[in-house]
Amino acid sequence: ETSYTIVNTCGDVIDPISETGFTSAATLYTKSFCVPEGAYEFTISDDYGDGICCGYGSGSYTIFYDGAEVASGAEFGGSEIKQFGSCIVTNPPTPKPTTSAPITGAPVTGSPVTSSPVTSSPVTGS
Repeated sequence: ETSYTIVNTCGDVIDPISETGFTSAATLYTKSFCVPEGAYEFTISDDYGDGICCGYGSGSYTIFYDGAEVASGAEFGGSEIKQFGSCIVTNPPTPKPTTSAPITGAPVTGSPVTSSPVTSSPVTGS
Protein backbone atom coordinates (compact mmCIF):
# COMPACT_ATOMS: atom_id res chain seq x y z
CA GLU A 1 0.00 0.00 0.00
CA THR A 2 3.04 2.32 0.25
CA SER A 3 5.20 3.54 -2.65
CA TYR A 4 7.69 6.29 -3.33
CA THR A 5 9.52 8.09 -6.12
CA ILE A 6 12.75 10.08 -6.17
CA VAL A 7 13.15 12.56 -9.03
CA ASN A 8 16.09 14.81 -9.90
CA THR A 9 14.76 18.39 -10.12
CA CYS A 10 17.85 19.99 -11.70
CA GLY A 11 16.88 18.98 -15.21
CA ASP A 12 19.47 16.22 -15.31
CA VAL A 13 18.41 13.30 -17.44
CA ILE A 14 18.29 10.37 -15.05
CA ASP A 15 15.55 7.83 -14.60
CA PRO A 16 13.31 8.50 -11.61
CA ILE A 17 13.62 5.93 -8.84
CA SER A 18 10.29 4.33 -8.05
CA GLU A 19 9.50 1.52 -5.63
CA THR A 20 6.21 -0.16 -4.81
CA GLY A 21 5.09 -3.25 -2.97
CA PHE A 22 5.76 -2.27 0.62
CA THR A 23 2.79 -4.20 1.99
CA SER A 24 4.07 -6.36 4.86
CA ALA A 25 3.39 -5.04 8.34
CA ALA A 26 6.23 -4.87 10.89
CA THR A 27 8.84 -5.30 8.12
CA LEU A 28 11.97 -3.19 7.78
CA TYR A 29 12.64 -2.20 4.18
CA THR A 30 16.05 -0.68 3.39
CA LYS A 31 16.96 0.63 -0.06
CA SER A 32 20.20 2.32 -1.17
CA PHE A 33 20.82 4.19 -4.41
CA CYS A 34 23.82 6.02 -5.82
CA VAL A 35 22.69 9.27 -7.40
CA PRO A 36 24.70 12.15 -8.86
CA GLU A 37 25.02 15.37 -6.92
CA GLY A 38 21.89 17.48 -7.43
CA ALA A 39 18.48 18.42 -6.04
CA TYR A 40 15.85 15.75 -5.52
CA GLU A 41 12.18 15.45 -4.71
CA PHE A 42 11.06 12.45 -2.67
CA THR A 43 7.36 11.63 -2.79
CA ILE A 44 5.94 8.91 -0.56
CA SER A 45 2.36 7.76 -1.12
CA ASP A 46 -0.04 5.56 0.79
CA ASP A 47 -2.96 3.95 -1.02
CA TYR A 48 -5.26 4.02 2.01
CA GLY A 49 -4.43 7.60 3.04
CA ASP A 50 -3.23 6.66 6.50
CA GLY A 51 0.54 7.11 6.10
CA ILE A 52 2.84 4.56 7.61
CA CYS A 53 2.45 5.44 11.26
CA CYS A 54 0.21 5.43 14.12
CA GLY A 55 -3.27 4.31 12.98
CA TYR A 56 -2.25 0.83 11.83
CA GLY A 57 1.36 0.48 12.93
CA SER A 58 4.46 2.43 13.78
CA GLY A 59 6.30 2.83 10.49
CA SER A 60 8.57 5.67 9.46
CA TYR A 61 11.06 6.60 6.78
CA THR A 62 14.43 8.34 6.84
CA ILE A 63 16.39 9.64 3.85
CA PHE A 64 20.15 10.06 3.95
CA TYR A 65 21.94 12.01 1.23
CA ASP A 66 25.70 12.42 1.13
CA GLY A 67 25.94 10.81 4.57
CA ALA A 68 23.51 13.19 6.31
CA GLU A 69 19.87 12.77 7.24
CA VAL A 70 17.89 15.12 4.99
CA ALA A 71 14.28 14.02 5.49
CA SER A 72 12.13 11.76 7.62
CA GLY A 73 8.50 11.21 8.37
CA ALA A 74 5.77 8.77 9.26
CA GLU A 75 2.34 10.34 9.66
CA PHE A 76 1.45 11.92 6.32
CA GLY A 77 -1.97 10.82 5.13
CA GLY A 78 -2.14 10.05 1.41
CA SER A 79 1.24 11.46 0.35
CA GLU A 80 4.11 13.67 1.36
CA ILE A 81 6.86 15.44 -0.60
CA LYS A 82 10.34 16.20 0.74
CA GLN A 83 13.04 18.07 -1.17
CA PHE A 84 16.76 17.83 -0.58
CA GLY A 85 20.08 18.57 -2.27
CA SER A 86 21.00 21.46 -4.53
CA CYS A 87 21.36 22.10 -8.24
CA ILE A 88 24.54 24.03 -7.50
CA VAL A 89 27.22 21.40 -7.95
CA THR A 90 30.15 21.75 -5.61
CA ASN A 91 32.85 20.00 -7.56
CA PRO A 92 36.26 19.85 -5.94
CA PRO A 93 38.61 22.60 -7.14
CA THR A 94 40.53 21.86 -10.29
CA PRO A 95 44.18 21.32 -9.47
CA LYS A 96 46.59 23.80 -10.98
CA PRO A 97 48.52 22.38 -13.91
CA THR A 98 51.98 21.29 -13.04
CA THR A 99 54.98 21.68 -15.28
CA SER A 100 58.40 20.26 -14.97
CA ALA A 101 61.65 21.35 -16.47
CA PRO A 102 63.05 19.03 -19.11
CA ILE A 103 65.65 16.65 -17.83
CA THR A 104 68.95 17.28 -19.52
CA GLY A 105 72.12 15.33 -19.34
CA ALA A 106 75.38 15.29 -21.22
CA PRO A 107 74.99 16.23 -24.85
CA VAL A 108 74.34 13.34 -27.13
CA THR A 109 76.70 13.06 -30.07
CA GLY A 110 76.86 10.75 -33.00
CA SER A 111 80.28 9.45 -31.98
CA PRO A 112 80.41 5.76 -31.18
CA VAL A 113 81.12 4.67 -27.66
CA THR A 114 84.28 2.61 -27.42
CA SER A 115 85.66 0.50 -24.67
CA SER A 116 88.76 -1.53 -24.13
CA PRO A 117 88.98 -4.47 -26.48
CA VAL A 118 87.89 -7.83 -25.18
CA THR A 119 90.10 -10.75 -26.02
CA SER A 120 89.55 -14.42 -25.67
CA SER A 121 92.99 -14.98 -24.15
CA PRO A 122 92.82 -16.70 -20.80
CA VAL A 123 93.88 -14.72 -17.79
CA THR A 124 96.49 -16.55 -15.78
CA GLY A 125 97.84 -15.77 -12.41
CA SER A 126 100.68 -17.15 -10.40
